[in-house]
Amino acid sequence: MPFELDDIKNDRCFKDFIRSRSRRSSTKSQYITRIRVYANFVGKIPTELIEEAENEEEAGIKLRNRKINDYFYDFREKLEEEGMLPSTINGYFDTVKAFYRHYDIHLPKLKINLNSGENWSMEDIPTIDHVREAVKVSDIRDKAILLLMLSSGMGSGEIRHLTYENFIKSVSDYIDLSDPDKLNIPKVVYELRKIEDLIGTWKIHRYKTGMPYITFNSPESTQAIIDYLSHRENNNKEIKNLDDPLFVSSRRIQISSQGLVFVFRRINERAGFGRSKERNRRFFTSHTMRKLFTSTLYNKGIDQLAVDWMLGHKINPVTEAYFKNDPQTLKAKYMEAVENLTLEKVKVKNVTTQEYDLLIRDSKDKDGKITSLEGRIENLEAMLKKTLEKQIEREKGERK
Repeated sequence: MPFELDDIKNDRCFKDFIRSRSRRSSTKSQYITRIRVYANFVGKIPTELIEEAENEEEAGIKLRNRKINDYFYDFREKLEEEGMLPSTINGYFDTVKAFYRHYDIHLPKLKINLNSGENWSMEDIPTIDHVREAVKVSDIRDKAILLLMLSSGMGSGEIRHLTYENFIKSVSDYIDLSDPDKLNIPKVVYELRKIEDLIGTWKIHRYKTGMPYITFNSPESTQAIIDYLSHRENNNKEIKNLDDPLFVSSRRIQISSQGLVFVFRRINERAGFGRSKERNRRFFTSHTMRKLFTSTLYNKGIDQLAVDWMLGHKINPVTEAYFKNDPQTLKAKYMEAVENLTLEKVKVKNVTTQEYDLLIRDSKDKDGKITSLEGRIENLEAMLKKTLEKQIEREKGERK
């Protein structure tokens, strides 16, 4: 169970810490909130955090091998994945470090980059070969997660909150199941294994912003998911309801944010990826996987509007209406890049068919219409601006 605010406020070590700090209620509230987030991430109450750190120091364990070192890097990763600004992340660490220092704990050096974070070099972004190595050291669940992230661009929040129903809906263009059959995992697995060219269509929301969007996943990814579902069924982690989490922890519940961070930490260690030289953080993360998806689409010539929509970025209402009402057009664009978002060679039947050619032609027609509409909107805005300027000038003249 997550710690509540009262759990933090009533903790012995936290109360001693807070007595030595500012008496302003707003500042105290900020301390409580930040320490609670950190304590919930690590899974230890403040007093346990201090006792653990003191025990490791007294045991003579080198700082780089202490748990606090992993806690700090993993916690930064979690906050970054949630989209926090570097300045906000710095604020969290200022409070957490102050808490540890109050008890004379020696802390790891951790720099938070205060740049916007958007200037990524190619050395910071994994390649398909890195993903291939990561899959080799992953279990069946983590493999399914990695291949879904690779081919869909979903962030950690979306992955953790996916339900089994999201998956069933993603394949509904290919199989028509009765309500009882949707929960018949052996039947679902049997039907989907027969389809080699299945491109899943995911209509979901960005966890961070609530923005509705559409993305897709590769046939390889879908096969990995059904392998995992079959494994769950055979290991007493069966799906009982449509709203059950698609991916679960060892305790058969939704994977926590720290749980997914630990997944990537484990992969980094097993694959020997180390840290990014430029950014001093773990090289292989869910965030860098999303960067790989983005750069792959751009390298295949997919236009920015389509990429933004598949990433769940906010776009203008005109473009949003086209993609929302016609996901097949967006799917046609995705199919141009899917072979570069898989580890094995992918066969997508529609790629060489007349239907696909029609989709591409229709997609180009719609691109032209969108450009035309955007141009007309810009012209109308310019005309309105001129009209307002003239009206203001007239009113100024009348006042004189």
